[in-house]
Parts: sequence; C-alpha cells; structure tokens
Amino acid sequence: MLNKLLLNLKLKKEFLHILYPHSNKLEMLNVECTGYREFYADGSSLSIEINKKWYQTLQNGLFKTGDPMRCVQALAEIGDQNFHIAVNENITSQSPDILVYIKTKNIISQYSFSTISTTISASSLIHNRQDFVDLISSCQDGVSKVFAQFKYSSLRRPLFSDGVAKKLFCLLDMFHKKQDFIA
Repeated sequence: MLNKLLLNLKLKKEFLHILYPHSNKLEMLNVECTGYREFYADGSSLSIEINKKWYQTLQNGLFKTGDPMRCVQALAEIGDQNFHIAVNENITSQSPDILVYIKTKNIISQYSFSTISTTISASSLIHNRQDFVDLISSCQDGVSKVFAQFKYSSLRRPLFSDGVAKKLFCLLDMFHKKQDFIA
C-alpha cells in the first residue's frame, strides 16, 4: 500500500511538472483542478488530479471513479472524430467542468478542468474551448509518455468489464474505419 502511495505521489509530481508552465493560463481560465485519465482496452483506467494550489500535490486523492456506465456513455460519444469535448455540470459545487476526450489506438485520454466560480456558465467554457485544446496539445506528448511508463501500470484500477471495454473500443474503431472509407 505504501509503495502505491509513493508511486502515486511520483506520478502527481511528473504531472505537475508538465502542467506548471501553464499555471497562468489555467488561472486565467478559472481552473481549480486539472485531471487526466487514460482508459485502456482491458477496462482499466489510470488517473490523476492536481489542485489549483500547484504546490500542494499531497492534497486530495485519486480521481473520482464515478459511474462506469456514465464513463462508457461519454466515451462512446467520441465517435468518428476520435475527439470529443463535453461540459459536465458539477452538481456538488454548482460549477461546470470541461472534459476533453482523445482516442488513440488502444487508449482514450480524458482531460478534465474543474472551475472555481459558480458564475461561470457551461457556454462560457465551450466558448474558451480552443484555449483548452491548445493547452492539451502542448501537454499531450509529455503526459502520454509519463503515463506509458511501466512503473505506473500497477496504479491502474478496473473501471468496467473487459467485455464492455472491448465493445467500446471496437465501436470507436469501426467509426474511425467508416470515416476513412468515406474520405
């Protein structure tokens, strides 16, 4: 258990190192918490969150698992573009979150940005979506490389069954192949 805790702290530190150069941009966008999750074809996922107080990486636990079927539903909306932006109205804090999904061969990445203001609307987040896309573009390679390290594979947790994951990835691959055929 202690080893996993230490490993999780190392992962947070590496994630923080990638995000820190963008802290002013995140502040400008009123982002309090930034998260990243990878969904794998075996139904597992690995995730991390960093609070706005960038130095306090010991604060808060792992990404909230949430309802697995809600995750599947959101992931299925990626469709043939291999990219999807969604706004999630956060009921507990009454402020919206923006979620960005990107599918690569065997991994679906989810970036989440939680706002700090109850006066920010979902439409204003969507209006700023290009800022989030640009931020993700500048971080994506670094984050993917960190998460691909074998040492972090032990932090993966099952999210949904292997069968559901295979169907989901197969469906998304079919969308992609259909798009290639049409083009």
